[in-house]
Amino acid sequence: YGFNKNVATTSADVNAIGSHPAKPGPSKTGNRKCGRCGYAAHSLPNQECPAKKKKCHACGKLGHFIALCRSRPQKRKMDNKLNDDTKNKRIRNGKETNCIDDGNLPEDVQYVFNMNDDSTIECIIGGIKVNMLIDSGCKLNLITDKTWKTLKQKRVMVTNQVKGSNKTLYPYGSKTPLDVKGTFETIIGTNGKSVQAVVYVINDGSRDLLGKETAMSLGVLKLGVGVNEVSQTHQPFPKFKDVLVEIPIDDTCKSVSQPYRRIPIPIEKKVERKIQELLDADIIEEVHGPSKWISPVVPILKDNDDLRLCIDMRRANSAILRENHPLPCMDN
Repeated sequence: YGFNKNVATTSADVNAIGSHPAKPGPSKTGNRKCGRCGYAAHSLPNQECPAKKKKCHACGKLGHFIALCRSRPQKRKMDNKLNDDTKNKRIRNGKETNCIDDGNLPEDVQYVFNMNDDSTIECIIGGIKVNMLIDSGCKLNLITDKTWKTLKQKRVMVTNQVKGSNKTLYPYGSKTPLDVKGTFETIIGTNGKSVQAVVYVINDGSRDLLGKETAMSLGVLKLGVGVNEVSQTHQPFPKFKDVLVEIPIDDTCKSVSQPYRRIPIPIEKKVERKIQELLDADIIEEVHGPSKWISPVVPILKDNDDLRLCIDMRRANSAILRENHPLPCMDN
């Protein structure tokens, strides 16, 4: 009897464990799984798929998990193909060949890259006209072997012809150097100026390049700082005589006299100098007496340690009546 009692107790325990609802999870049996989330617990019609409103981290689409994304392998393969095509286009499909010098590399190593630029100039190389592309990033003068054959047929005047070169030219994104047929010295001229320069002949080249140093010596290339500031001029401020500007004001708007905003002590002298400059240029004028409208000054420091004076006109602009005019179009 004791043995039978133990068996009944064990059976009751097993039945109790089996009566608890199981947590949803991936099905380990042969039941049909969901094609969106991979679980089989919501196979009934009244159960909602947990991936219904979830976004896939692989393709970005809604309705499935990344583990069951069908577009991921194809997308990855396509991305790799696009990257490979881009790399190949950098080397094979370029129409112009430019040379750029890396300052961190030895002087005998140069890099050549491709870019689309149709700005050319007519140069005289050894007495023969050649259309060349001005390249500000190219340190060397390059011509193709086809151009070199044409120059020899027209009896170009050159000196110091050398077969090969002690410099190595690499295409952009490639470890295979260009085939330098040789170099020579000649007179390159344009726009009435000429200079002695070295020219490199490239086998299977696609474009003739005028280097930066030669272009600057000929005066066809100028490198400088961009226009980031306006130089100070001592010319009088331009004025228009017999012209009266009338600003329509809303009389129903109450005038506002805003309180004085204190200037920071470190820039007080700069503000005083700037106000004096505006007074001397007759851009502003002093007001002696009461004024209905007073707007505060807002000093702005520039990057070059100069000062710009601005006026906070937000309250005053609220009293200006807007004049609506139709904008002109191309037909006008």
